[in-house]
Amino acid sequence: MYNNSFEKARAELRKAFSLCHKDNMQNKQRILRFLIPVEMLAGKFPSQKLLQHYELPEYTEMVEACINGEMTLFETAMERHMDSLIYSGVFTTVEHLRLVTLRNFVRRIALAVQATPEF
Repeated sequence: MYNNSFEKARAELRKAFSLCHKDNMQNKQRILRFLIPVEMLAGKFPSQKLLQHYELPEYTEMVEACINGEMTLFETAMERHMDSLIYSGVFTTVEHLRLVTLRNFVRRIALAVQATPEF
C-alpha cells in the first residue's frame, strides 16, 4: 500500500486472504486490517457480521460513516481509534476514506436538493 498502489495491494491482500488457512483467525484478522480500507476505497464495504466475526470493531463506525456520508461520525471514529490504526500501519490508508465519506455526503445533499420541488 506504499506509494498509494491500492489496486495492487488489493489484489495481493485478496490472494493472501484466500490462501490463508481457514482456522488461522489471527492471520485472517491481520490481513483484513489492511484489506478492509483498501476495499472501502474501491467502494466495497464489509458487513457488520464480518467485522464482528473477525473482531475488528475499529472499522464498525467508519464503515457506517462512509456509507452514509456522516463526516462527524467518521472524524469521531478516526479520533477514537487513531492509536490502533497508527500502530497497525493503516492510518494513512484509512485517512483516504475521508474523501469517500465526503463524496457520499455530497451525494446525499445532491439527492436531497433533487428531491425538493422547485417553486
